[in-house]
Amino acid sequence: VGCAAMAEDGRVFLGANVEHCLNYSDHAEKVAILCGLMAGARRFPIIVVASTRALFTPCGNCMDKIMQYGGHDCEIFYYNVNTKETKRFTAKELMPYYPTRDRAAKPQKE
Repeated sequence: VGCAAMAEDGRVFLGANVEHCLNYSDHAEKVAILCGLMAGARRFPIIVVASTRALFTPCGNCMDKIMQYGGHDCEIFYYNVNTKETKRFTAKELMPYYPTRDRAAKPQKE
């Protein structure tokens, strides 16, 4: 899996899955965002993920980073390397109830 995260200023930061021997890995989305943060970027309105899977969306941990640094309106594109098809989602579509600083979750009344 590979990822490109575009910062607000147009810079693009790349990430790839980093596999570890202890059944743990750092996912491409998180790596790309962290690279951008280290370079001084703070917001990422566009994330592009490439994989060979039929359909792919970021995991919960990666979505946490995307929500924190991209917000609900972040556009997430999935590119299937085999079929050359692209699908587009917003972060809100993938995680509709995720609270962010600008939209804190409120308890539901019963």
